[in-house]
Amino acid sequence: MKIKILSLAVLFILTSCNPPKTHEIKVTRIIDGDSFVAENIRYRISEIDSPEISQDFGKKKKKALSNLILHKSVEIKSKGKDKYNREIVEVKINGSDVADLMVANGFAWQYKRYSTDRNLSNLELKARKGKRGLWKYKAVNPYQYRKSKNNSK
Repeated sequence: MKIKILSLAVLFILTSCNPPKTHEIKVTRIIDGDSFVAENIRYRISEIDSPEISQDFGKKKKKALSNLILHKSVEIKSKGKDKYNREIVEVKINGSDVADLMVANGFAWQYKRYSTDRNLSNLELKARKGKRGLWKYKAVNPYQYRKSKNNSK
Protein backbone atom coordinates (compact mmCIF):
# COMPACT_ATOMS: atom_id res chain seq x y z
CA MET A 1 0.00 0.00 0.00
CA LYS A 2 2.81 2.42 0.93
CA ILE A 3 4.56 1.65 -2.36
CA LYS A 4 1.39 2.44 -4.34
CA ILE A 5 0.97 5.76 -2.54
CA LEU A 6 4.63 6.62 -3.02
CA SER A 7 4.40 5.65 -6.72
CA LEU A 8 1.34 7.83 -7.17
CA ALA A 9 3.03 10.74 -5.40
CA VAL A 10 6.11 10.45 -7.64
CA LEU A 11 3.92 10.21 -10.76
CA PHE A 12 1.95 13.29 -9.67
CA ILE A 13 5.13 15.30 -9.06
CA LEU A 14 6.62 14.29 -12.42
CA THR A 15 3.50 15.12 -14.41
CA SER A 16 2.88 18.42 -12.63
CA CYS A 17 6.47 19.54 -13.30
CA ASN A 18 6.01 19.22 -17.05
CA PRO A 19 4.40 22.43 -18.26
CA PRO A 20 2.43 22.35 -21.51
CA LYS A 21 4.80 22.11 -24.45
CA THR A 22 5.00 24.76 -27.09
CA HIS A 23 5.38 24.00 -30.75
CA GLU A 24 5.32 25.83 -34.04
CA ILE A 25 2.56 25.57 -36.62
CA LYS A 26 1.67 27.38 -39.84
CA VAL A 27 -1.76 29.04 -39.89
CA THR A 28 -3.72 28.07 -43.01
CA ARG A 29 -7.14 29.67 -42.42
CA ILE A 30 -8.74 32.30 -40.20
CA ILE A 31 -12.25 31.49 -38.98
CA ASP A 32 -12.99 34.73 -37.13
CA GLY A 33 -11.22 37.20 -34.84
CA ASP A 34 -10.23 34.60 -32.25
CA SER A 35 -10.17 31.24 -34.11
CA PHE A 36 -8.02 29.74 -36.83
CA VAL A 37 -7.01 26.49 -38.53
CA ALA A 38 -3.56 24.95 -38.84
CA GLU A 39 -2.69 21.36 -39.77
CA ASN A 40 -6.45 20.68 -40.19
CA ILE A 41 -7.01 21.43 -36.49
CA ARG A 42 -9.28 24.22 -35.23
CA TYR A 43 -7.71 26.48 -32.61
CA ARG A 44 -9.16 29.21 -30.40
CA ILE A 45 -6.95 31.89 -28.92
CA SER A 46 -7.14 31.73 -25.14
CA GLU A 47 -8.40 34.57 -22.97
CA ILE A 48 -9.93 36.74 -25.71
CA ASP A 49 -13.32 37.08 -27.36
CA SER A 50 -13.74 38.84 -30.68
CA PRO A 51 -16.96 39.87 -32.44
CA GLU A 52 -18.78 37.10 -34.29
CA ILE A 53 -18.65 37.28 -38.10
CA SER A 54 -22.38 38.14 -38.17
CA GLN A 55 -21.83 40.90 -35.62
CA ASP A 56 -20.81 44.50 -36.37
CA PHE A 57 -17.03 44.65 -36.91
CA GLY A 58 -16.81 40.83 -37.10
CA LYS A 59 -15.31 40.80 -40.60
CA LYS A 60 -12.88 43.61 -39.70
CA LYS A 61 -11.63 41.67 -36.69
CA LYS A 62 -11.20 38.54 -38.80
CA LYS A 63 -9.12 40.65 -41.20
CA ALA A 64 -7.05 41.98 -38.30
CA LEU A 65 -6.20 38.43 -37.17
CA SER A 66 -5.50 37.46 -40.80
CA ASN A 67 -3.01 40.32 -41.12
CA LEU A 68 -1.26 39.13 -37.97
CA ILE A 69 -0.99 35.36 -38.46
CA LEU A 70 -2.45 34.00 -41.74
CA HIS A 71 0.09 31.90 -43.70
CA LYS A 72 2.67 32.56 -40.99
CA SER A 73 4.37 30.30 -38.48
CA VAL A 74 3.22 30.83 -34.91
CA GLU A 75 4.20 29.28 -31.61
CA ILE A 76 1.35 27.76 -29.64
CA LYS A 77 0.93 26.39 -26.12
CA SER A 78 -2.15 24.29 -25.46
CA LYS A 79 -4.47 25.16 -22.58
CA GLY A 80 -6.97 22.35 -23.22
CA LYS A 81 -10.13 22.01 -25.30
CA ASP A 82 -13.39 23.92 -25.32
CA LYS A 83 -16.94 22.58 -25.59
CA TYR A 84 -16.67 22.68 -29.41
CA ASN A 85 -13.55 20.47 -29.24
CA ARG A 86 -11.29 23.30 -30.40
CA GLU A 87 -7.79 23.43 -28.99
CA ILE A 88 -7.50 26.49 -26.71
CA VAL A 89 -4.04 27.97 -27.17
CA GLU A 90 -1.73 30.79 -26.27
CA VAL A 91 -0.34 32.09 -29.57
CA LYS A 92 2.87 33.98 -30.18
CA ILE A 93 4.24 35.44 -33.36
CA ASN A 94 7.80 36.73 -33.42
CA GLY A 95 7.76 36.60 -29.62
CA SER A 96 4.63 38.76 -29.27
CA ASP A 97 1.45 37.43 -27.68
CA VAL A 98 -1.38 37.51 -30.26
CA ALA A 99 -4.10 37.91 -27.58
CA ASP A 100 -2.28 40.98 -26.24
CA LEU A 101 -1.99 42.44 -29.75
CA MET A 102 -5.66 41.86 -30.56
CA VAL A 103 -6.86 43.42 -27.29
CA ALA A 104 -4.37 46.33 -27.33
CA ASN A 105 -5.51 47.33 -30.82
CA GLY A 106 -9.22 47.10 -29.97
CA PHE A 107 -9.87 43.97 -32.04
CA ALA A 108 -11.01 41.81 -29.10
CA TRP A 109 -12.20 41.85 -25.52
CA GLN A 110 -10.51 40.09 -22.67
CA TYR A 111 -12.75 37.04 -22.17
CA LYS A 112 -13.31 37.66 -18.47
CA ARG A 113 -15.27 34.42 -18.02
CA TYR A 114 -12.01 32.55 -18.64
CA SER A 115 -9.27 35.09 -17.99
CA THR A 116 -7.97 36.97 -14.98
CA ASP A 117 -4.79 38.22 -16.66
CA ARG A 118 -4.14 41.73 -15.34
CA ASN A 119 -1.94 42.68 -18.27
CA LEU A 120 -4.74 41.83 -20.70
CA SER A 121 -7.18 43.80 -18.56
CA ASN A 122 -4.88 46.84 -18.62
CA LEU A 123 -4.43 46.56 -22.39
CA GLU A 124 -8.21 46.52 -22.86
CA LEU A 125 -8.63 49.55 -20.60
CA LYS A 126 -6.00 51.48 -22.58
CA ALA A 127 -7.64 50.50 -25.88
CA ARG A 128 -11.04 51.66 -24.56
CA LYS A 129 -9.64 54.98 -23.32
CA GLY A 130 -7.77 55.47 -26.60
CA LYS A 131 -10.91 54.56 -28.61
CA ARG A 132 -8.94 52.05 -30.66
CA GLY A 133 -10.63 49.56 -32.97
CA LEU A 134 -14.10 48.56 -31.84
CA TRP A 135 -13.93 51.04 -28.95
CA LYS A 136 -14.57 53.87 -31.44
CA TYR A 137 -18.16 52.61 -31.59
CA LYS A 138 -20.85 51.16 -29.34
CA ALA A 139 -19.70 47.60 -29.68
CA VAL A 140 -21.64 44.71 -28.17
CA ASN A 141 -19.63 42.18 -26.21
CA PRO A 142 -19.62 38.90 -28.23
CA TYR A 143 -20.70 36.87 -25.20
CA GLN A 144 -23.77 39.10 -24.76
CA TYR A 145 -24.42 38.96 -28.51
CA ARG A 146 -24.37 35.14 -28.55
CA LYS A 147 -26.52 35.00 -25.42
CA SER A 148 -29.18 37.31 -26.93
CA LYS A 149 -29.21 35.30 -30.18
CA ASN A 150 -29.69 32.05 -28.25
CA ASN A 151 -32.50 33.56 -26.12
CA SER A 152 -34.36 34.74 -29.23
CA LYS A 153 -34.55 31.20 -30.68
